[in-house]
Amino acid sequence: MPGPYVTADAVQQGIADILKVADPTTLEAYYTRIIPDAVGRAYQDILAALLGRGYTAAQIDNWGSNAVYNRDIALFWTLTLAGGLGAYSDQQIAKLDRRPELAKITLTDAGGNVLFPGGGEGPAGADLNGSGVPDSFGGAAVGGGRLDQTYWRTNLDTHF
Repeated sequence: MPGPYVTADAVQQGIADILKVADPTTLEAYYTRIIPDAVGRAYQDILAALLGRGYTAAQIDNWGSNAVYNRDIALFWTLTLAGGLGAYSDQQIAKLDRRPELAKITLTDAGGNVLFPGGGEGPAGADLNGSGVPDSFGGAAVGGGRLDQTYWRTNLDTHF
């Protein structure tokens, strides 16, 4: 499903939970104006980070945690944008900012299969590049060589 991966209603409920408000419809009116923008910003943050790392839009849509990240980042943006109107702690709000994680996270689909940048997919330990080394524990290039199954670095001129 193309994003955003979370609804404004889900974020509104999240804000109500954080603020310990029993009925999310009783939140201040500015929240209902801020939340849709925050959901869109969060979605764009996810796309910018992951497309920039080489993932495809289809992979991001298939990512098993896209709704969780969309919700947390939308909560971050909602509280940040509403911060001038309330006494929210920057330290607490920052805990919801999961954008830095997007620079290094390994994406998996709902079945636990690793999603590799560029469209490759496979189970953990798959050898997608045909190197004879499972990609999930060292099949990626390391310096001038590769890691083998025993985590030994082999250079391009190493012969066995």
